[in-house]
Amino acid sequence: MKLFLSSLFLVVSAANALVLYGPPPSGWAPGKTVTERWQSQSGDPARFTLTLQAYDSEQSYALVAVVETSAGSVTFALPDVNAGEYVLNAVNVTLVSPPPVIYLVN
Repeated sequence: MKLFLSSLFLVVSAANALVLYGPPPSGWAPGKTVTERWQSQSGDPARFTLTLQAYDSEQSYALVAVVETSAGSVTFALPDVNAGEYVLNAVNVTLVSPPPVIYLVN
């Protein structure tokens, strides 16, 4: 199973103008360790939480509880999830909006 994004990069308004860069063209595999990178702008929060949410349900996974925006990247283990569509969220606790879609496929 691989985790695929619907675009080359993700713009996540939940953390202001933060731009998340998705997995490589080869995808992400559930249960594997990956590195997510981003680009931040002035006005972005100093910290955010990175989550993975099933697109068609309320099931959500906390990937990294506290991410320092200034770090520019974070390495974490993906949960061992079933194939399907997932959303990668950069969550600012004061503002939440709909994020882009990620696909898990066999």
